[in-house]
Amino acid sequence: MPIMVNEGTSKSRKSSPSNRTKPKGNDLQTPIISKPSVPKAKKPQPPCNEFRFVNQLGTRDQDEEAKSEVKSHVMRRVWKKHKDSQAKWIKRLPPLRSKEPGTPNSDVTSEASSFGSPEPQSRYSVSSSHHPTPRSSGTPSVEGTENLLSIQREDSVDHSSIPIPSGYAHVSPRLAAYVFGSDCDPFGTFPIPLTPRLHELIHLDAQDPVRTSVHEDSLDTFSSCAGTNAALLYITLSWLAARAGDSSAPENFESSFYLQSSVSAINKELENADECGLSEGTIAAVACMTNMENLNGERCKAMIHMNGLEQMVNLKGGLHNLSTVLRRLILWTDLLNATSWQSTARFPHIDFSYLQPLSHFLPIFEPKPVLSFNDCLMRNLMQTGNGTLLPILQDAHELAHFLDVIPPKDINYLNEASYPDRVYSIEHHVLELLAQNDIIIDDSPAGIITPLLHSLLLYTYTNLRLTPVGGQIRRTLVGRLRMNLEATELTVLNCSFAAELMWMLFLGGTSASQGSEDRKWFKEQLWWVLNRNSALEWTWEQTSGVLKGVLWLEKSFLEGCQTFWVEALDLEWVANL
Repeated sequence: MPIMVNEGTSKSRKSSPSNRTKPKGNDLQTPIISKPSVPKAKKPQPPCNEFRFVNQLGTRDQDEEAKSEVKSHVMRRVWKKHKDSQAKWIKRLPPLRSKEPGTPNSDVTSEASSFGSPEPQSRYSVSSSHHPTPRSSGTPSVEGTENLLSIQREDSVDHSSIPIPSGYAHVSPRLAAYVFGSDCDPFGTFPIPLTPRLHELIHLDAQDPVRTSVHEDSLDTFSSCAGTNAALLYITLSWLAARAGDSSAPENFESSFYLQSSVSAINKELENADECGLSEGTIAAVACMTNMENLNGERCKAMIHMNGLEQMVNLKGGLHNLSTVLRRLILWTDLLNATSWQSTARFPHIDFSYLQPLSHFLPIFEPKPVLSFNDCLMRNLMQTGNGTLLPILQDAHELAHFLDVIPPKDINYLNEASYPDRVYSIEHHVLELLAQNDIIIDDSPAGIITPLLHSLLLYTYTNLRLTPVGGQIRRTLVGRLRMNLEATELTVLNCSFAAELMWMLFLGGTSASQGSEDRKWFKEQLWWVLNRNSALEWTWEQTSGVLKGVLWLEKSFLEGCQTFWVEALDLEWVANL
């Protein structure tokens, strides 16, 4: 059996006495004159990579010396490879932080967003010296600023040695060590240093994803991109920190810190990128940042990011040059910004009418929900030129029903049915109809078109997109619906559209925050409508049947409607009227 061994290791075997060939026949009479062997000093030779074959014939046990030599050669290579890999791993470890007297933190200077409008400036723009550097660059910055996320590998961690970013001096040292300290990514697989807190946030996203997210797909493209782009990963962590934090708190310092880091990473990439050098991960980070600002009610900041996003898309040559997931994210960003500003979308409408009917993706034996329209409503829509609203109502009815009949944790149904694209079509048409009806002013006391459109927009964000309860975008849309209902005569509206009016009051009251003035107003009007229609004695099954007959309500939202219904029928509250 031919076995390959190192040439250098076989020389000793050739010179051994046992390997010398014995003379035969007449060779025994021939004297051999040899000079006395003088040991010579061997020169150190570099390791030889040449190999030769050792012929081992017969069974493996016939030549024990060859067998031992092969084993020794193999083990030397194994141990050398092990030591080399261990040495490389040790070199990757950053040096321990020396306990030097700290200098007071300087204020972070604001910079104009590189991708925004020149007029306003984002207060989240931070200096590049405060941007955490990747693991591969372990040297300090030019100003001598050390890495923002310190790394402690001692058993007893000195919390005072961990630098805290400017503006977070009130954070306790132990909390700073948990959020800003330690490193949990020894192989450097992520674009930013990881901490135990970051691991928790990433685990939260993996265990409890948003089922109606616009960037969810079967290939998990968004998560893969976030794992390689620092700006996108930071803005994702900012959203996760806000989601996991207390929504009633005045400010989430952790979410703000990640948001600042994302802006810094975006500006750094824009400084080094040419016209075609922007990555899709950076564009997605700007889109996510715009969505966060709009959802939080920061419209001016969102407008800065939206201007920059539009410029980036134009540099890429338009939406058709982007991937499907990124294009879907940008389309919703455009609609959310238009909803926040009560305007129309910037990007041209994309037609998804080629999609198969939603009933094709329903589970087996699940009938298609059919919406029956009020005759007065159909006549009113046709007379005012809003007949296109009828198929929109039917599509919204089917989508909410679709969310209830599919498994809640399985997003494959939503991906196969192109759920985000269908919601996009509904919201885009509603915004166009709102802009159209703003031009045609309806002063009639029984005008239901404008309140119905505003309620349908609120319905999109509460029952189809499932935005967080108590979020600013919900409060904004609830306030607009209340303002439009106050501008109509509810007594006249109740005569022809009693069921629709009841549905809008349930929608607004359930979407309003607990204890707010909006919720109190909707509760008062609902009690009045129930009393006028002799519905105070109805059971919840009867009431919910009327609501689903107008437009299907998602299961969790319908549970909130029942709670709001109980509040409206509370006798102690009615006695105070």
